[in-house]
Amino acid sequence: VVWNMEHFLENVADSVSQLVLFSVDTTEENINSVEGGAKIVEQSAKALNDIVDKLSSLESPEMKDKLGDAANDVTDGIKQIVENARTLANDLSNAKAKKGVLDGSKKLLQNMVNCLQLTDIYQCASLIKNSKELIKQIEELRAHTTETHSEEAFIEIAKQSLSSCVELVSEADERSQLIPQLKYHELVQEAKVVLAKDIQELISTSVKCLEDPENKETEEQRQRVEQNVLQALEDIILVAQESSKGLFDNLSVDLDLMTVMESTSAPSEDKGLYRSIKLTKDALSQLIEFTKKGDKHNSIDQLKAIRPLLAVISSHITGCLTANDLVAMTKTCLLNPTDEANLNELCSSVDRLQSALDILLERANLPTSLTDDIRDTIKQIINECEITIEALAQNVFLSDQPKAIQSAKAALKLLNSACELAAGLADRLEDEALTAYFLATNRAIKSTMPPLLTTTKSALLYSEHRPEFIRAKDFALYAAFALLPPKNVVHPENQILDQIKFIQEHLSLLRAAVKSGDSMAIQASLKGVLEAAKDGARAIQAYIPFADNPGDLQTVCLSLVNEHMQNLGHAVVEKENSTDQIIEVIQNTCIANAQIVTVVLSNISKRMEDNQTKLTKFFNQLNESSGVVLFEETIPKIQDLVNEQVVIGLAAADECGNPKQKDHLNSTATELSIELVTFNENFSTNHSDGVTDPLKEQAKTLQTLCTKLVTPVKGDSNELLERISTLPIDDSTTGKLYAASKLIALDLKELLSGDISGADMIKCARRICNQAHIIVKQSQLFIRKCRDRRLSNQIQVGSMSARTKCVQLKIICAVKAANSGSDDSSTEEQLVGCVLGLTKDLHSTISAAEIAALTFD
Repeated sequence: VVWNMEHFLENVADSVSQLVLFSVDTTEENINSVEGGAKIVEQSAKALNDIVDKLSSLESPEMKDKLGDAANDVTDGIKQIVENARTLANDLSNAKAKKGVLDGSKKLLQNMVNCLQLTDIYQCASLIKNSKELIKQIEELRAHTTETHSEEAFIEIAKQSLSSCVELVSEADERSQLIPQLKYHELVQEAKVVLAKDIQELISTSVKCLEDPENKETEEQRQRVEQNVLQALEDIILVAQESSKGLFDNLSVDLDLMTVMESTSAPSEDKGLYRSIKLTKDALSQLIEFTKKGDKHNSIDQLKAIRPLLAVISSHITGCLTANDLVAMTKTCLLNPTDEANLNELCSSVDRLQSALDILLERANLPTSLTDDIRDTIKQIINECEITIEALAQNVFLSDQPKAIQSAKAALKLLNSACELAAGLADRLEDEALTAYFLATNRAIKSTMPPLLTTTKSALLYSEHRPEFIRAKDFALYAAFALLPPKNVVHPENQILDQIKFIQEHLSLLRAAVKSGDSMAIQASLKGVLEAAKDGARAIQAYIPFADNPGDLQTVCLSLVNEHMQNLGHAVVEKENSTDQIIEVIQNTCIANAQIVTVVLSNISKRMEDNQTKLTKFFNQLNESSGVVLFEETIPKIQDLVNEQVVIGLAAADECGNPKQKDHLNSTATELSIELVTFNENFSTNHSDGVTDPLKEQAKTLQTLCTKLVTPVKGDSNELLERISTLPIDDSTTGKLYAASKLIALDLKELLSGDISGADMIKCARRICNQAHIIVKQSQLFIRKCRDRRLSNQIQVGSMSARTKCVQLKIICAVKAANSGSDDSSTEEQLVGCVLGLTKDLHSTISAAEIAALTFD
């Protein structure tokens, strides 16, 4: 009964401790654990009542009463815990119930200590009593052997000794399982072996002595065996007396841990993240040291210090040891000091936590803004990544396995450093846009590491896997490039466009140098082009991990750098090539450079129109003013926008399916780039003279070419109108979209004819606006069915732009109708331009719809 009592109380202590762990940090995830724990503890109360009923079998009435009272107190404590735990399960924020669980647990454990003290006293006394009784029986056995007694008396005392020894061995075995001290545990085990073996030998030897009293050798053997048995009994008595001193350590540990669990608040003084990390690391080291020594008191003191510190740090780390887990694992190690597996698990978990804290410590030292020092560090990491990854590629292609493995380890280590730096900057920087950027960069770099490792192994084993390795290597390198953020992290595509414009500017200078035949200027311009391409390629590659279509962007970028730039270098250097041949290669390189725009920008036409609006404003400012300040502000903006129009014009030509319009865009963009070089030279030469007449004349030439670039060929516009007017019409979404476009096309033809009154012009414009609303509505329905994101975007942008131009057209028609009879050429130009722009939007929308409709079920 006492044995059952002790085991039961140990199980209750474990159940209550687990329940407290879950109750302190109650969440939706562990709510089931709180409810389940309460049920287990409640079942324990019923089991305890059964044990108390059996206590009446004890010999001592006083002991029975004391154990009964202590057991009843334990039962009451269990009921209090169960009630509060169930209340907490229904209301997670109930602080009173949470406190009730903790208080009830402490009282319960105190009463359990009383129970164990009483049972321990009884068990120790019983063990000592039975050991001394067996000693007396052995002494009687000796007397019956050496003195004259009846044979029946000898047999009786021998039976009693054997029976008592068997019971004592069983009792000592039970006692040894409760002894935490290793030396006492081993002493009991040795005594058990001696008793189990030598008691029978003692009896058999005594029988031989009775049969042959004169045999001294047999008598000496009997005395030796008897001495071994008596020594074993003395050892058991010693263990029974000494072991009770440390028997209650288990529950005292639980009681102290209850205090640890109550320390849930953060430190009273704000130590800051950096200091909290340092204190936590030191306390964890001390905790492991004390736990290895079995020092319960100091280990619990360290837990008390660590828990509030982890409350400060926990929001900054994930996937590591929590405060509750640390308490539970430390308790297991303290209560089972000989179990190395538990200690190793604790040490391993704490090591992982220490590593996470080391990383967090580095992050805590990072600044809250992107300083020049951080940028220099980023550039250094990027350069090291580039060198190491390229060395890895070289070793893989040389099939040098040892060096390749070494390079792969170094590359992964650098990528991991880049990944952690990105995560740290995301955690520390105050700029929300930069925070989002570095979070995305962290994910991008992290995602490239496993493919790089696996493809490296595959490429070393099988050469046919080398293309996969190259792709993985490139994307790892691009992700590393992305560690250096662009100037505008909200719209990084603008920085890509800046790089493309920079390359185009140097290509224009190279074209001018080739035409002039100046060899020194040609070499300088070629060097500028190649350096601009190298810097631009790195910036573009850094954008690849975030692009909507990374494969397309990688293709056009590599085509520019690896193919066209090499061809350009060979064409310029080789003396056999004529000027026209070199210029043709330059033109092809310009087009390849502009192709990147088609991948980065979603709506080239709208960007070109917006730029034209800005250019019109700046050209007017330039023509109307001669002030130096305005001059210095306006000219750079014109230069930048015109250069951008050149690039976008070449990109639009590459996408254009109509040969006439394609040639128009190519020739106009090329002519514009040539005039821009002349304008830039004049501006830099006569900068101090202000706005001169020659500069204004060149500006007018640029303005004319810019307007020409955005104005479609009129004959081509008529072809577009004819195409739209012949589209098939039915009740489907596509058919309704075509029908509205067809009606608009017919009204546009009527507007352009010129044979229409002012009233009819206004009516026609209204009909066009109404049909535009239908197009937008049908486009939205169409987009839901479209599976291609790029086509969906083209339909969305084209339809919305068409509706905007319809409103503009309505206003222009109203103005023109009001001025009927007067020769207003500006209004006529606006009308034609608006009609052509609207036609272009309709063509873009319808073309995308026709392609997308092919994929519909």
